[in-house]
Amino acid sequence: MPLPTPKDESQEVFADRCMVDGVMNNEYPDSEQRFAVCMSQYKAKEADSEKELNKPFRTPDGPGKFAVYVRNAKDNVVKVTFGDSNMEIKRDDKNARKSFRARHKCDTDPGPKWKAKYWSCRMWEEGKSVSDVLAYDYKKEYKTYMAKKGFQTGSIVHAISTMLPGDELPEDIQYLPPGTHSITATKNGKPAELTVDVGAETADLLQSSFTTITAGDKEQVFIDFNHDDSEASGWITGFYWAGADPEAGGVRAKVEWTKAGEEALQGRNFRKFSPTFTLNSKGEIEGTTLNAGGLVNRPAFKDITPIVASDGEYQKTDSNMAEIIEEKKKEEVLTQDDSKKKEEVSAQEKLAEVKKENETLKAKIKAMESDKEKEQEVAAQAAVDKATEDGRIPPKDENVKAKWVSILNHDPSAIMALEALPVNPAFQRVVQAKRQEDGEIGTNSEAQMRAAKEYQAKNGSSFEQAWDATRYDRPQLFN
Repeated sequence: MPLPTPKDESQEVFADRCMVDGVMNNEYPDSEQRFAVCMSQYKAKEADSEKELNKPFRTPDGPGKFAVYVRNAKDNVVKVTFGDSNMEIKRDDKNARKSFRARHKCDTDPGPKWKAKYWSCRMWEEGKSVSDVLAYDYKKEYKTYMAKKGFQTGSIVHAISTMLPGDELPEDIQYLPPGTHSITATKNGKPAELTVDVGAETADLLQSSFTTITAGDKEQVFIDFNHDDSEASGWITGFYWAGADPEAGGVRAKVEWTKAGEEALQGRNFRKFSPTFTLNSKGEIEGTTLNAGGLVNRPAFKDITPIVASDGEYQKTDSNMAEIIEEKKKEEVLTQDDSKKKEEVSAQEKLAEVKKENETLKAKIKAMESDKEKEQEVAAQAAVDKATEDGRIPPKDENVKAKWVSILNHDPSAIMALEALPVNPAFQRVVQAKRQEDGEIGTNSEAQMRAAKEYQAKNGSSFEQAWDATRYDRPQLFN
């Protein structure tokens, strides 16, 4: 399957589209590698238009895997393509690297910069990655992108989730309860039934993504209210694993509450927490986002505990959640039924439109065929009239004339045989005598029309042109 290629869009817009592309996620499950390939796709288009010298770039549309703009021996800027797009560069394989460089004499005769060999040898240098040779710091831009986009590396999940005990605001909260959980969450803006495993490794991945987002103190991970991505209710300062206890353990997040967050919790406006995390291509929790979650009032995880308990006791909400899920399922069934009915009505309407169009088309075809038959009959009669005037057909033998009209109607090419008939002077005299006797011989308006139609059919001209030409070529029809 082809990789995404930039359209008329900014680098940021293309990166967003490319990072969530199904093909990219399957072929490049590692988010950093996927980002590097996405950026190389974009830089290829950019470099191709700006012609930046001596900086290789990928060529997603070919030919070759890479290209570079350089100056040749005549100081002209030329584009050099190199690398087989169907082959992998096994530079990390010591034996493969040694064999390639020996075959192409990379160490003794790499050739000039304007030759493909020179740049292929560069790609096979020891200790350099493709990103190094492409002269582009993907790692640095990857960190910036992830911080800005909230670690948008895979399927972002808003899992309405976990709670903690106590009336006093805690310094940390249970970000994810331990164990395996089946939850109803929001995945890429749509409801989704998910099964997630939460263990010590999950805490490590969340902390790793937290470190990536906050590197250089450029960004600070926060939580909001109801996933509205606006005002912060608290600032997360780290993640850690607290063991397998369902209430005190799990993945915990250290939190510094904002004034708005304190007031919302102390006033019992919110009692629960909903994390935002990302999944890899296997559906496993991969990391957090810049907006790491929000205060909410509707849970999805089972065996959860409140941040602030209304009665000072832990709250169990399994039955409430079951009712909510069941209600959602009923709503989805009704919505699906309505959609099916609408689709059926729409399909019937479209079928009726198609049938009507077919009937109209058939009528037009029939009318065209009828017109064609009439035109062919007129042309046949005109050809027979001309053959009679030329003395090729007995002028008084109506049966012969009718036979030739019938033949030409069924096979217009038979006119060649008609025109090949020998001219009989006796027939010509009869025609001339008839013309002198009553001034015309089959030269009424119908014969004129037939002759003009014949000319039009042969030459593809307009009727006006055919009429004028017929008057000039066959004046006896108009005298």
